[in-house]
Amino acid sequence: MPDLRSITLKIDSDACDYVGALARLGGDTELFRDLADIFAIDSGELLSRMQAATMREDRKGAALAAHSLLGLASTFSAERVTSEAARIEAAARDEETPLVRDLRELHAAVEELKLTLQRLSDDPA
Repeated sequence: MPDLRSITLKIDSDACDYVGALARLGGDTELFRDLADIFAIDSGELLSRMQAATMREDRKGAALAAHSLLGLASTFSAERVTSEAARIEAAARDEETPLVRDLRELHAAVEELKLTLQRLSDDPA
């Protein structure tokens, strides 16, 4: 298992909690890399689905995509992504609330997380 103190000092982004995520994964850095790869692929598809659903006024589709993205990001304790996805999901589920159409903040948070995960996967120690 890598030295978690050096990893904590290395990370200068609040995109995720590497130490916490790695601890939940039993210290398995290979599993972390695999999950980071899955996030990199699936997050783009989910963002596309969310955007398309909001354009169609498809509340159920938008909520499902946001919820799925929230679940993926939760693996990494990615607070910025999870809070944005939760906000979008809540608005989609509440018929009285307008759908969130501006997904720029979520896109930016996802891109930041993807870059951080890539960096950590390439050189976790």
